[in-house]
Amino acid sequence: IGAANLDRELAAQLEKQNTEQLVVKLQDVFNEMDTEDQGFVTIRQFKECVQEDSLRSFFQSLDLNPDDPDTLFRSLALDGTKELDAGEFVVGCMALRDGARAVNLASLSQDNRRMLKSLRTSFQVAHARLDRIDRTLLTMARSESASAPSPLRDEFTI
Repeated sequence: IGAANLDRELAAQLEKQNTEQLVVKLQDVFNEMDTEDQGFVTIRQFKECVQEDSLRSFFQSLDLNPDDPDTLFRSLALDGTKELDAGEFVVGCMALRDGARAVNLASLSQDNRRMLKSLRTSFQVAHARLDRIDRTLLTMARSESASAPSPLRDEFTI
């Protein structure tokens, strides 16, 4: 039992060291991408950097797909902006490093949010149009009834 506990402790310690090393490496990679020293990376800068073989290999080593930089950037930019800061980059890469499945889930989540927003807008537009049609039909019905001759008067006209 003592040896098993020691093995678990060593494994946990090793995992912690690996995580700390990865965080440092991710910060270095971010600084390398932040060519203008602005504290953030734009999607344009990100796309350019992802074309470099060394960064492509690095992302692949984390099981992140560099072949679709737009999706990867959106998955990392947690606040949904067109800029990625160091914190978002590190946290995003750490969260997504478990593989392409995580990237796909994050991408699907963002796609769902965009579709819901689009659907909401479409429903609002459709509702407004239906209200206009309803008002137009009501106006037409009122003017039709006001200008139509009374059927009772026509029957008794000599």
